[in-house]
Amino acid sequence: MDLHSLYFGANGWLLVVAILSSLSSVYVFGAIYGKVKYGKEIQFASDVLLERLSRDTRKIVAILFHLLMIVILIFGSNYFIVHICRSTDIRCMPEGTYCYYVKATNEKDKTYTLPAKIKKYNLSEYYVENVYFDNGGYLYFDGGDAFEFDESQREYDQNSHQWEIELTNYKTTHKKVTETQSKWSLDDTFRVFIMSLHLLMIITHLLYWKPKDDI
Repeated sequence: MDLHSLYFGANGWLLVVAILSSLSSVYVFGAIYGKVKYGKEIQFASDVLLERLSRDTRKIVAILFHLLMIVILIFGSNYFIVHICRSTDIRCMPEGTYCYYVKATNEKDKTYTLPAKIKKYNLSEYYVENVYFDNGGYLYFDGGDAFEFDESQREYDQNSHQWEIELTNYKTTHKKVTETQSKWSLDDTFRVFIMSLHLLMIITHLLYWKPKDDI
């Protein structure tokens, strides 16, 4: 499984599970307050959902679950994938402007592999704005339809010549392309907050991993 698969998998329904399951911390911390103030017994969600399992097994399952949620939150972070894992997969990049090679086939069926200025929107729509030749010439496309990553598309350049353009995932640079830099975002901050709730749940499970009679 590649980084792209991990990234998109961690941003699907698994992300929803990670967020919703973190809310169990509110209930548990309330239960801890009740124990401290009123001496009530602490009951975790895993104690209810996995009541048929032994106490130790319930603790292990709960801790592994929260660890899995943390991993999902980490691999769903664009900042982590791009800056820490050093992924250059355009599908993992945030919205913005990038320079990647494209395959451009002209009306004479001749194909060139050339650097292109690509604009990405909505995390999965791509527009090829310029294609640059080694001799300083370029193609300009305006008003075309959005590309899907795994498809080619016919475009007309500034001289009304038709080209078949195919995106590639090979990163490059060009002096006329100023690329968007992936930065720490509000989404990353939110992920850290949710991860901290799961981490606190792990710590809480460890702290209260005692025989039932001792709680």
